[in-house]
Amino acid sequence: MLAAWETLAVVTPRDDRVLPATRLLAIVVIPALVAAVTVLLGFPSETQHLFAWPIAGKAHMSAFALAIAYTAGLYYFVRLLSARRWHRIGAGLLAIGAFVSVEAAATIIHWNKFTHDNPVFWIWSFLYFTTPLLVPFLWWRNRKTDPGTPEEGDAVVPRAARLAFLAAGVSQLAIAIYLLFWPKSAIGIWPWTITQLTARSTAGWFALGFIGVMLARETRWSGTRLLVQTMLVGTAVAIFSVIRAWGEFDTGRVATWLFVAAIAAGAIQLSFLYVMMERRLQPST
Repeated sequence: MLAAWETLAVVTPRDDRVLPATRLLAIVVIPALVAAVTVLLGFPSETQHLFAWPIAGKAHMSAFALAIAYTAGLYYFVRLLSARRWHRIGAGLLAIGAFVSVEAAATIIHWNKFTHDNPVFWIWSFLYFTTPLLVPFLWWRNRKTDPGTPEEGDAVVPRAARLAFLAAGVSQLAIAIYLLFWPKSAIGIWPWTITQLTARSTAGWFALGFIGVMLARETRWSGTRLLVQTMLVGTAVAIFSVIRAWGEFDTGRVATWLFVAAIAAGAIQLSFLYVMMERRLQPST
């Protein structure tokens, strides 16, 4: 067995390529993401018919919360499909693994809440019962191709930015854990109306904070740029969602203003970092 692992390590060249199996994952999930984003953003009141479970009720923001994650994921997987170098997209895959694992847990815990006779539920079940194992495995396989070296003309991400990624990521993961394990408590303080199921599904969005943990270790801007773009896409959808569903927020709760402040701060900081780092790139890139 040890010899087999040693052989695998030898025959996997560090040529920074994206493996075919990783691209195949993108091909499979992109259509599902397109459909989910269309339903959750375009028809949030129709999830009882068009989605795997009736999310919205009178609170569309719970549908939008999933749409934020799905829209960011759609951008990421489209870029992954055409990516020439693994290290440009590698930091995002484990975060997606965290997201799908949380959604799988929510599905199992609240199995009776889902619309079992809806074909969308069959697709949901297939994806969330396979990807929690498949995505980390593909990351583990593909990471072997990363040479760990910067691209020509690359820029170094400042330590302060990487520490900020880490702090934000850990904070988001803490919220994800809270929503996943203590949803009843979250119902009483959350900015908008949630149920135990929507609390746990929203935990998946915050589990994507694992991106921050991964980026805290990444010094190459070339390995960070796409993930910052992805987060900016998600932040833009989050701002749109909050504006659209503002009437559903309880403005008397501290959590509401912390939530809004966090989104605004994230948008500003990510935009500033992106512009600054792009200016630091050498003309040869």
